[in-house]
Amino acid sequence: MTDAKQNLKLFSEITDQKIFLIQDGEIGHSLDGDDHDFVLIDSEDIARIARLASLGNDILIKNGDRIMLNIPIESKKSLLLVPNEYIQRDFHSGLSSNSEKAILKVKQLAEIVYAIYSNTAAPIRHLLIYWLKNESKKTSDRKQTFKKGSKEEIFFFYQEQIAESLQGLDEKRIIKNLNEMKYLLSAKEDSRSEVVEQYSQSYLKELLVSLICSLADHAIDSGLPFNQAAKMRIELIESVYQNELLNFYTDVKTIVWEYFEALKGYNRENETDIATICRHYIDTHLTDKLALHDIAENCNVSKQSINATFKSHYDMTVKHYIYSKKIALAKNLLANNKKSLQEISNYLSFVDKSYFVKIFHAVTGMTPKQYRHQLFDN
Repeated sequence: MTDAKQNLKLFSEITDQKIFLIQDGEIGHSLDGDDHDFVLIDSEDIARIARLASLGNDILIKNGDRIMLNIPIESKKSLLLVPNEYIQRDFHSGLSSNSEKAILKVKQLAEIVYAIYSNTAAPIRHLLIYWLKNESKKTSDRKQTFKKGSKEEIFFFYQEQIAESLQGLDEKRIIKNLNEMKYLLSAKEDSRSEVVEQYSQSYLKELLVSLICSLADHAIDSGLPFNQAAKMRIELIESVYQNELLNFYTDVKTIVWEYFEALKGYNRENETDIATICRHYIDTHLTDKLALHDIAENCNVSKQSINATFKSHYDMTVKHYIYSKKIALAKNLLANNKKSLQEISNYLSFVDKSYFVKIFHAVTGMTPKQYRHQLFDN
């Protein structure tokens, strides 16, 4: 074991804190040899955390009422610290009384761990908060059958609905979800309410940071350049922490529409190229079974936005274009008079012959047999 790892192992044992090495997107065993199963971070979250860390950030990971700390140490390598129970309780009690002080303690812990590992002073870094997506997605399969005290869960439900709508630039659906959550965390709570403490500045700011991170990740998945999305993420998070919250709902709307306009502007600048690339892919794969998600993946565009982009340039949906091109090729094959309808159907990757006949009739107004007879009768 290297001196750096030996020093960290000693620190881990003395302070009763688990330290894992993350390398190339995988969590290894802790320095004392324990398994990492209880950490519960999937590969998708690890990849997103690595993106943020690569920009020179320490990451405070929140998983319900527990925290972890990701500390980048080298390229594609970081340390994952799971604080002991005392630090866990101290952090959460500190959030309710003095959030800045609680965050400062976490930053100091990150600096200590970095210094022990590298034997040098830690660089100046931002500390970003990352909410694990399993916490925000766990409500996605629920209807609005929540108890009175579970407004946080409802917020995460709407957060995911809005983030998914962002990917497809579905403005109407975003507005609908924003309207539905308008009174979710109203500032006008009865002072005797048992959930008043939840609406502290620090609590609401954490929710906004969660929203920012979710929207940024979905925007990146939809094609927004990583550097642009990361810059927006950092600036918005800094703004949240530096300014007093006056109206939570207004801040939610501001954050949502900033990402919407950024993604819309990027797509507007690049949609000509995207539509051309998609059309070229379809034209050169007409004999394949062309599913929308396969086209989006091969053309490096989001499934949610591909139809709108394609239709704005070619005045038809992707599916309509695929069928029109396949039927045009089918006409040539029918004119050749060497292949049966079954062979043509198989060649063009239709589900079966009857479906091929149905699509051919929908496009041309006649069946393949009628088309072939018409050709040779004439």
